[in-house]
Amino acid sequence: MTSWECDPLVAKAVVHLCVCESFDVFGIPTEMTRESAVELHAFHRGTHPICTNPRCRNLRECTDECGKVRMATWLPRQRVPVLLYVDDSKRTYVGIKGRILFASECAMLGHRMPECTMILSHFVEDRTERGMEPRVLIYDIAMYKGESVAASDPLERYQILLGMFKDVKGLVSLQWIGHEASATKNFEWFTKNVPHEVECIVNLGHDPWTLCRVLHIDTQRKEPGYNPYPPLNASIYDVAIAIC
Repeated sequence: MTSWECDPLVAKAVVHLCVCESFDVFGIPTEMTRESAVELHAFHRGTHPICTNPRCRNLRECTDECGKVRMATWLPRQRVPVLLYVDDSKRTYVGIKGRILFASECAMLGHRMPECTMILSHFVEDRTERGMEPRVLIYDIAMYKGESVAASDPLERYQILLGMFKDVKGLVSLQWIGHEASATKNFEWFTKNVPHEVECIVNLGHDPWTLCRVLHIDTQRKEPGYNPYPPLNASIYDVAIAIC
Protein backbone atom coordinates (compact mmCIF):
# COMPACT_ATOMS: atom_id res chain seq x y z
CA MET A 1 0.00 0.00 0.00
CA THR A 2 1.41 3.38 -0.96
CA SER A 3 2.35 5.59 1.97
CA TRP A 4 0.17 8.69 2.15
CA GLU A 5 3.16 10.76 3.21
CA CYS A 6 4.74 10.23 -0.22
CA ASP A 7 2.00 12.10 -2.08
CA PRO A 8 1.11 15.64 -0.94
CA LEU A 9 -2.14 15.63 -2.95
CA VAL A 10 -3.30 12.44 -1.23
CA ALA A 11 -2.55 14.05 2.12
CA LYS A 12 -4.63 17.09 1.12
CA ALA A 13 -7.52 14.84 0.07
CA VAL A 14 -7.46 13.12 3.46
CA VAL A 15 -7.32 16.44 5.33
CA HIS A 16 -10.22 17.98 3.39
CA LEU A 17 -12.52 14.95 3.12
CA CYS A 18 -11.90 12.76 6.15
CA VAL A 19 -12.11 12.77 9.93
CA CYS A 20 -10.33 9.53 10.80
CA GLU A 21 -9.76 6.02 9.51
CA SER A 22 -12.57 3.49 9.97
CA PHE A 23 -11.73 0.02 11.23
CA ASP A 24 -15.36 -1.06 11.53
CA VAL A 25 -15.92 -2.23 7.97
CA PHE A 26 -18.82 -4.59 8.65
CA GLY A 27 -21.45 -4.02 5.98
CA ILE A 28 -19.14 -1.87 3.84
CA PRO A 29 -18.84 -3.17 0.24
CA THR A 30 -15.42 -4.68 -0.51
CA GLU A 31 -15.29 -2.48 -3.62
CA MET A 32 -14.51 0.46 -1.30
CA THR A 33 -10.90 -0.76 -1.18
CA ARG A 34 -10.63 -1.14 -4.94
CA GLU A 35 -8.48 1.39 -6.82
CA SER A 36 -9.40 2.75 -10.24
CA ALA A 37 -7.12 2.41 -13.26
CA VAL A 38 -6.55 4.25 -16.52
CA GLU A 39 -5.77 2.02 -19.49
CA LEU A 40 -4.46 2.73 -22.97
CA HIS A 41 -6.19 0.62 -25.62
CA ALA A 42 -5.91 2.82 -28.66
CA PHE A 43 -6.57 -0.02 -31.11
CA HIS A 44 -8.94 -2.21 -29.11
CA ARG A 45 -11.97 -0.07 -28.37
CA GLY A 46 -14.73 -2.00 -30.12
CA THR A 47 -14.74 0.12 -33.27
CA HIS A 48 -13.11 -2.40 -35.63
CA PRO A 49 -15.69 -4.97 -36.89
CA ILE A 50 -13.13 -7.64 -37.78
CA CYS A 51 -10.84 -7.35 -34.74
CA THR A 52 -10.68 -10.61 -32.74
CA ASN A 53 -9.06 -9.13 -29.64
CA PRO A 54 -11.21 -10.21 -26.62
CA ARG A 55 -11.49 -6.69 -25.24
CA CYS A 56 -12.41 -5.25 -28.62
CA ARG A 57 -14.99 -7.97 -29.19
CA ASN A 58 -16.61 -7.48 -25.77
CA LEU A 59 -16.84 -3.71 -26.23
CA ARG A 60 -18.31 -4.17 -29.70
CA GLU A 61 -20.95 -6.56 -28.38
CA CYS A 62 -21.85 -4.18 -25.53
CA THR A 63 -22.19 -1.27 -27.94
CA ASP A 64 -24.36 -3.29 -30.29
CA GLU A 65 -26.51 -4.46 -27.39
CA CYS A 66 -27.04 -1.02 -25.88
CA GLY A 67 -27.27 0.87 -29.12
CA LYS A 68 -25.79 3.84 -27.29
CA VAL A 69 -23.05 6.27 -28.25
CA ARG A 70 -19.78 6.16 -26.33
CA MET A 71 -19.44 8.42 -23.31
CA ALA A 72 -16.27 10.26 -22.33
CA THR A 73 -14.87 13.11 -20.25
CA TRP A 74 -11.55 14.75 -19.40
CA LEU A 75 -9.05 13.32 -16.94
CA PRO A 76 -7.34 15.76 -14.53
CA ARG A 77 -3.55 15.58 -14.66
CA GLN A 78 -3.10 15.86 -10.89
CA ARG A 79 -5.80 13.82 -9.16
CA VAL A 80 -6.55 11.41 -6.34
CA PRO A 81 -9.19 8.71 -7.03
CA VAL A 82 -11.84 8.87 -4.30
CA LEU A 83 -14.77 6.55 -3.56
CA LEU A 84 -17.75 7.88 -1.61
CA TYR A 85 -20.28 5.54 0.02
CA VAL A 86 -23.44 6.25 2.02
CA ASP A 87 -24.46 3.30 4.20
CA ASP A 88 -27.90 2.26 5.44
CA SER A 89 -27.56 4.66 8.39
CA LYS A 90 -26.80 7.60 6.07
CA ARG A 91 -23.16 7.75 7.21
CA THR A 92 -20.65 8.71 4.52
CA TYR A 93 -17.40 6.79 4.05
CA VAL A 94 -14.44 7.79 1.91
CA GLY A 95 -12.21 5.29 0.10
CA ILE A 96 -8.68 6.51 -0.71
CA LYS A 97 -5.73 4.32 -1.74
CA GLY A 98 -7.37 1.16 -0.45
CA ARG A 99 -8.27 2.61 2.96
CA ILE A 100 -11.72 3.42 4.33
CA LEU A 101 -12.25 6.61 6.32
CA PHE A 102 -15.13 8.54 7.90
CA ALA A 103 -16.11 11.59 5.87
CA SER A 104 -15.71 15.06 7.29
CA GLU A 105 -18.78 17.29 7.58
CA CYS A 106 -18.14 19.02 4.24
CA ALA A 107 -17.98 15.66 2.43
CA MET A 108 -21.10 14.09 3.96
CA LEU A 109 -23.58 13.17 1.25
CA GLY A 110 -26.33 11.41 3.15
CA HIS A 111 -28.71 14.23 2.24
CA ARG A 112 -27.91 13.83 -1.48
CA MET A 113 -27.43 10.10 -1.97
CA PRO A 114 -29.81 7.23 -1.17
CA GLU A 115 -28.76 4.59 1.32
CA CYS A 116 -26.21 2.00 0.15
CA THR A 117 -24.99 4.06 -2.81
CA MET A 118 -21.37 4.27 -4.00
CA ILE A 119 -19.91 6.85 -6.39
CA LEU A 120 -16.50 7.38 -7.98
CA SER A 121 -14.73 10.73 -8.11
CA HIS A 122 -11.44 12.62 -8.43
CA PHE A 123 -10.01 14.92 -5.79
CA VAL A 124 -8.33 17.86 -7.55
CA GLU A 125 -7.21 21.39 -6.81
CA ASP A 126 -8.76 24.21 -8.84
CA ARG A 127 -6.99 27.48 -9.49
CA THR A 128 -9.21 30.39 -8.40
CA GLU A 129 -8.84 34.07 -7.56
CA ARG A 130 -8.43 33.02 -3.93
CA GLY A 131 -5.68 30.52 -4.75
CA MET A 132 -5.83 26.74 -5.06
CA GLU A 133 -9.12 25.29 -3.81
CA PRO A 134 -10.07 21.62 -3.28
CA ARG A 135 -12.72 20.06 -5.46
CA VAL A 136 -14.28 16.60 -5.70
CA LEU A 137 -15.45 15.77 -9.23
CA ILE A 138 -17.97 12.93 -9.42
CA TYR A 139 -17.77 11.02 -12.70
CA ASP A 140 -19.39 7.58 -12.21
CA ILE A 141 -21.49 5.38 -9.94
CA ALA A 142 -20.98 1.72 -9.03
CA MET A 143 -23.85 1.00 -6.62
CA TYR A 144 -27.31 2.53 -6.31
CA LYS A 145 -29.67 1.74 -3.41
CA GLY A 146 -27.80 -1.48 -2.66
CA GLU A 147 -27.82 -2.76 -6.24
CA SER A 148 -24.74 -2.88 -8.46
CA VAL A 149 -25.02 -0.72 -11.57
CA ALA A 150 -21.45 -1.38 -12.69
CA ALA A 151 -22.50 -3.40 -15.73
CA SER A 152 -25.20 -0.99 -16.90
CA ASP A 153 -24.83 1.49 -19.74
CA PRO A 154 -22.56 4.48 -18.89
CA LEU A 155 -25.23 6.95 -20.03
CA GLU A 156 -27.78 5.39 -17.68
CA ARG A 157 -25.29 5.65 -14.82
CA TYR A 158 -24.68 9.31 -15.62
CA GLN A 159 -28.42 9.99 -15.64
CA ILE A 160 -28.61 8.58 -12.10
CA LEU A 161 -25.84 10.98 -11.07
CA LEU A 162 -27.65 13.90 -12.71
CA GLY A 163 -30.68 13.13 -10.58
CA MET A 164 -28.56 13.55 -7.43
CA PHE A 165 -25.99 16.20 -8.31
CA LYS A 166 -27.12 18.18 -11.38
CA ASP A 167 -27.31 21.58 -9.66
CA VAL A 168 -24.89 20.94 -6.80
CA LYS A 169 -21.97 23.37 -6.40
CA GLY A 170 -19.21 23.66 -3.84
CA LEU A 171 -16.61 21.14 -2.73
CA VAL A 172 -18.45 18.22 -4.34
CA SER A 173 -19.85 18.60 -7.85
CA LEU A 174 -20.68 16.52 -10.91
CA GLN A 175 -18.12 16.35 -13.71
CA TRP A 176 -19.31 16.82 -17.28
CA ILE A 177 -19.79 13.57 -19.20
CA GLY A 178 -20.72 13.67 -22.88
CA HIS A 179 -20.53 11.88 -26.20
CA GLU A 180 -17.02 10.73 -26.98
CA ALA A 181 -17.01 12.61 -30.29
CA SER A 182 -17.92 15.84 -28.48
CA ALA A 183 -15.30 15.30 -25.78
CA THR A 184 -12.46 14.72 -28.24
CA LYS A 185 -13.57 17.62 -30.43
CA ASN A 186 -13.52 19.98 -27.45
CA PHE A 187 -10.28 18.74 -25.88
CA GLU A 188 -8.46 22.02 -26.46
CA TRP A 189 -11.45 23.89 -25.01
CA PHE A 190 -11.17 21.82 -21.85
CA THR A 191 -7.45 22.56 -21.51
CA LYS A 192 -8.15 26.30 -21.67
CA ASN A 193 -11.31 26.50 -19.54
CA VAL A 194 -11.14 23.81 -16.87
CA PRO A 195 -9.56 25.35 -13.73
CA HIS A 196 -6.96 22.58 -13.41
CA GLU A 197 -4.59 20.89 -15.84
CA VAL A 198 -6.13 18.29 -18.16
CA GLU A 199 -4.19 15.15 -19.02
CA CYS A 200 -6.34 13.48 -21.67
CA ILE A 201 -9.83 12.38 -22.72
CA VAL A 202 -11.03 9.08 -21.25
CA ASN A 203 -13.84 6.74 -22.23
CA LEU A 204 -16.33 5.44 -19.66
CA GLY A 205 -17.13 1.81 -20.27
CA HIS A 206 -18.97 -0.98 -18.50
CA ASP A 207 -16.45 -1.08 -15.64
CA PRO A 208 -16.61 2.14 -13.60
CA TRP A 209 -13.17 1.43 -12.10
CA THR A 210 -11.44 1.30 -15.49
CA LEU A 211 -11.13 4.41 -17.64
CA CYS A 212 -9.64 4.11 -21.12
CA ARG A 213 -7.57 6.84 -22.77
CA VAL A 214 -9.13 8.11 -25.98
CA LEU A 215 -7.07 11.17 -26.80
CA HIS A 216 -3.83 12.48 -25.35
CA ILE A 217 -2.19 15.72 -26.43
CA ASP A 218 0.86 17.08 -24.61
CA THR A 219 -0.19 20.27 -22.85
CA GLN A 220 3.31 20.92 -21.50
CA ARG A 221 4.37 22.87 -24.57
CA LYS A 222 6.76 25.77 -24.14
CA GLU A 223 5.41 28.24 -26.69
CA PRO A 224 5.96 31.97 -25.96
CA GLY A 225 3.23 33.26 -23.69
CA TYR A 226 1.82 29.76 -23.01
CA ASN A 227 0.02 29.48 -19.67
CA PRO A 228 -0.80 25.92 -18.53
CA TYR A 229 -3.56 27.27 -16.29
CA PRO A 230 -6.96 28.50 -17.52
CA PRO A 231 -8.29 32.03 -16.92
CA LEU A 232 -9.26 32.74 -13.32
CA ASN A 233 -12.86 33.40 -14.32
CA ALA A 234 -13.28 29.96 -15.95
CA SER A 235 -16.60 28.34 -15.04
CA ILE A 236 -16.50 24.87 -16.57
CA TYR A 237 -18.93 23.40 -14.04
CA ASP A 238 -21.68 25.83 -15.04
CA VAL A 239 -21.46 25.68 -18.82
CA ALA A 240 -19.85 22.39 -19.84
CA ILE A 241 -23.14 20.52 -19.98
CA ALA A 242 -24.09 22.64 -23.00
CA ILE A 243 -21.20 21.27 -25.07
CA CYS A 244 -22.92 17.97 -25.67
